[in-house]
Amino acid sequence: MTHEQLSAIEEILQSAVSETFEALAFEEVLFHETRNVLPKFYTEPMCWAEIVVLDPPIGPIILLMPFLVMKRFSEAIHSRPGEELGRQMIMDTFGEIINTLAGRLMAARLPKDTTFHIDLPKFGEGTQGSIEAQGSIASPASRIAVFNVFDREMFLSIPELFWAL
Repeated sequence: MTHEQLSAIEEILQSAVSETFEALAFEEVLFHETRNVLPKFYTEPMCWAEIVVLDPPIGPIILLMPFLVMKRFSEAIHSRPGEELGRQMIMDTFGEIINTLAGRLMAARLPKDTTFHIDLPKFGEGTQGSIEAQGSIASPASRIAVFNVFDREMFLSIPELFWAL
């Protein structure tokens, strides 16, 4: 992949992530870099959301962030303090975010008027190590886009096949 192609895809990532979080949570998320591996090991509780793109069959798009960051997004989206939300509502909100984000990414990457199909989102919690052990987030068949939000890092794992579209 040429530098120009990589830059164009990174612009798509930045735009889709920014539009999603600004529209849903009124929060700014800044693109930092893309990598082939997760840059740090985190010990704080993390949450992940995964949605598989079925057609074209490119595989899973995964969002990984500290649970406290997702809680802040949920507070902004629902205009309620986190104590009133409950864990299930926070995780359901995470599913809505990954669904919106995957739709924006695919619409930006595919030719206009091309349909695509995505599966229902899955989500969960754990430490970074336990999440990586599940496989997809740090797969060699994916690239990791790193974003900064609330002085923390958020990760978006994108299948290599997405980059090749």
